[in-house]
This record gives sequence, structure tokens and C-alpha cells, in this order.
Amino acid sequence: KKPLQETGFIRDKDEVPVDSMVGEFATVLENLDAQRIGKVELHGTSWTARNAGTSTLGKGSQAKVIRVEGLTLWIQADPITQEESHVG
Repeated sequence: KKPLQETGFIRDKDEVPVDSMVGEFATVLENLDAQRIGKVELHGTSWTARNAGTSTLGKGSQAKVIRVEGLTLWIQADPITQEESHVG
């Protein structure tokens, strides 16, 4: 028999290191007030996230991951996408 790792059940080499998510952009899945916890999607997976910014993040907006603490992503509004959403 092959060890579990060779059968594909354990994919530790394929997993994205959590620390490498800092600087990436997640999609906000629900309106998320400043300093509150909610849900975001990153790499096709739903994550718990804390809005580290000072303004509400709207559902569907993009937010930058600035820190990872355990299984919680700390996010804040991306200034570029925020400016675009206020135009018009």
C-alpha cells in the first residue's frame, strides 16, 4: 500500500501557505462594517474576515488581505477599487 500522501489524500505540498495570502484580494460576501467580522471568498474558499479599515465594505467589493491571524483574514478596502466605485 502507498502512504496517504502519495494517494492524494494529503495535499500539504499543494496547499497555499496562509501567510502568502497577505497582499491578495478577497471578495466580500456580505456587507461588513468597520472592525467587524464577516465572510469573504479567496481562492474559491469562504473565510472568516475582520474588516480592519474605518469604513463599511459592501457585498461584492474587493478587499486587500493585510494580515492573517489563525483562520481569520484581516482585510481593508483597496483604495483603487474604492475610488472606482465612487465615480459616476
